[in-house]
Amino acid sequence: MASNRQSSNQKPEDNPEIYRTLYDEEDDVIAEAHAYRAGNFRFNWNAYLDITLVLKGAIHLHTEEGVFQVPEDRFAIINPNVGHAALTQEDDTIVLVLTISEKYVKKVCGGLPAFANECGPENGDGDIPNLIRALIASFFQAMSEDRNGPESEFFARTQIDFLLAVLQRHFSGKGPAERQQEKSQQQRKRTREMIRYIDRHFREELTLSDLAEQAGMNTSYVSTYFRSSTGLGFHEYLIRKRLAYAVYQLNHSDDSILDIALDSGFTDIKPFYSAFRRYLDLSPGKYREALKAQGGVGQIGGSTVLPADHEVVQRKLNEYAGRPVILSSCL
Repeated sequence: MASNRQSSNQKPEDNPEIYRTLYDEEDDVIAEAHAYRAGNFRFNWNAYLDITLVLKGAIHLHTEEGVFQVPEDRFAIINPNVGHAALTQEDDTIVLVLTISEKYVKKVCGGLPAFANECGPENGDGDIPNLIRALIASFFQAMSEDRNGPESEFFARTQIDFLLAVLQRHFSGKGPAERQQEKSQQQRKRTREMIRYIDRHFREELTLSDLAEQAGMNTSYVSTYFRSSTGLGFHEYLIRKRLAYAVYQLNHSDDSILDIALDSGFTDIKPFYSAFRRYLDLSPGKYREALKAQGGVGQIGGSTVLPADHEVVQRKLNEYAGRPVILSSCL
């Protein structure tokens, strides 16, 4: 049975039944999945392990680790706190996204592994990629069932645990990547206050000294503290916030690229272009051209989240869940 609770990334006006969200006993999110029709890409980063599975069509996945072509039936693994965005490559592209909280990954894996992003032939056919697709499908289907909630949620949780075990065994990088230690309640509160301050003022001329003054720390210490608390440097976080806002404006306004750059907090067009190319591997102008080629900025407000009973979603998930897998080859 799908939970009635609203996931943290769900908009209030959205139908809650299109998100499949699993919670733990403390009401924290363990995992969430939804299918959507890709229209354009939006820059994003969060503290979740993200597995993006293409059900139909193809996407270009732009991440800090590179640009990947992800065709139909292939998946991409995006580590927590890695900036990423997807651009559809074919009409009517449909994607399923499964996110698992960083906290739960660390709990199950005994740390935070650095998973390799395998988007190529390695996750085409074969028992291991077939098992991963089957576990994603089983989680989504279990959370969509209209029967006893506890039994379905228990089964869904076992699928997440098994999935993490498979990823850790077959997709881990060279050694664990513990990105941050458990913080005290006071430290977490201070970090949240810093992030809220940046989120409120990123469009202004904001400096590390401003953040230090707000936090009551010296500049050198606040730089080290922010990086150790978030896994990102102050300037890196600030650029990402500005870029995310700029991408939204490119999607929703006809303002000039220069005006958007300045309104997003960039001091000039040059650093804006540099950031755009760094993360998205194309210029703001080319991005806007891609939007217009798909029907124009005004018609592409964002991706469309699909209901669980969508024909393509149902067919592909049944296909994945029904493929035979030899478990001994996955151990």
